[in-house]
Amino acid sequence: MAQWEATFTRSAKVSKGRQRHVVFEVKVKLDSDRHHYVYRRYNDFYNMHITLMRLFPYEAGEQNSPRYLSFAVPCLLLTLACLLPCQKK
Repeated sequence: MAQWEATFTRSAKVSKGRQRHVVFEVKVKLDSDRHHYVYRRYNDFYNMHITLMRLFPYEAGEQNSPRYLSFAVPCLLLTLACLLPCQKK
């Protein structure tokens, strides 16, 4: 089974007209020692978190089960946006 590792490396504040948002750079390292950089907005991670909670209700703590999916993902990303080196684009 392939192994991989993902690391948040930086964030950037992006403005398009009147819209402003933060883009996160994530370095994805593969077991072959290759790596890729992917760029995602906060909304992408938030939507992924909501989708995971819907797809895996047991892991989300529904059905009187222990919660394995954290509440903290959206909050963690906002904290990272403040802590990671930030560039304006």
